[in-house]
Amino acid sequence: MLYRSINQMRRTWFATAIYCLVDLADKRIKDSQAGERHGVFCLNSQHVSLVGAVGPALGLLPNAGYTDRAIAIKSGDRVLLYTDGLSAATDSVNNSINFGECGVRVLMRKHHGCSLPAMFDGIIADVIQYHGAKEIDDDLCLFSFELTERN
Repeated sequence: MLYRSINQMRRTWFATAIYCLVDLADKRIKDSQAGERHGVFCLNSQHVSLVGAVGPALGLLPNAGYTDRAIAIKSGDRVLLYTDGLSAATDSVNNSINFGECGVRVLMRKHHGCSLPAMFDGIIADVIQYHGAKEIDDDLCLFSFELTERN
């Protein structure tokens, strides 16, 4: 339906997206992503893994199919969801080398022991430093949560 609506405009329009379901009862995260990867899963041990399979961007293909992936989580685990303003930030030297998923993993490890607000501040400061400007050219949206146990 989205493809049909966009196709009627006679323009190439699309959207990247992530759908993430957190099941606290079963302690699982299930996600599906469209267009590009938007999430990183960080275990308590600082092992960082990418979340989910990526399907085509929304609106590009008729009858596009998407798969999901479920991951078990435990107390202390963190999930970071982000827009491509983080992974696509370019370097300050020649403005062509993207920060990429590897860079996001490095930042998750580096700031893992921080509070979530401090982690956000650290990630943003590091990306701005990598980019070499006071501002980032693209949108940058971060969303994170950490699973904690209630006493």
